[in-house]
Amino acid sequence: MKDPVEQVAEQQQRNVAVDAYRGFVMLLMMAEVLHFSKAAAAYPNSMFWKDVYKRQTEERAWLAATLEAERADSRSRSGKVEARGGGVWAALCDPRVLGLSLVYGGTSAGLYVLGLWSPLILKQFGYSALTIGWRCV
Repeated sequence: MKDPVEQVAEQQQRNVAVDAYRGFVMLLMMAEVLHFSKAAAAYPNSMFWKDVYKRQTEERAWLAATLEAERADSRSRSGKVEARGGGVWAALCDPRVLGLSLVYGGTSAGLYVLGLWSPLILKQFGYSALTIGWRCV
């Protein structure tokens, strides 16, 4: 008879290519911390390090350009927030944020009231403890 761990291992066949791809993506994400640019400079003939360095520099430039474009777009759309001082305080004073906060708070409070008090309300109607438990789940 086989060990249960071995049986599970046989049933779960992993796709090694997907694992290798995930590992490579994680490696690229850690490129800045691990200073891959120095490794690319140390191994100028390695296609791997050239590719990693190229991806790192291209993605950094793309990300910086995208973030700057989004900031400029945000500034052009929300001129009134910037004119009132901008920042967190202006966002918190925005009537839309205040209205949505009231909706969220009311919904949360209502759900907590139902969750906490519904067993007592059902008990007033004469239900048994088992029935109350099943109805409140």
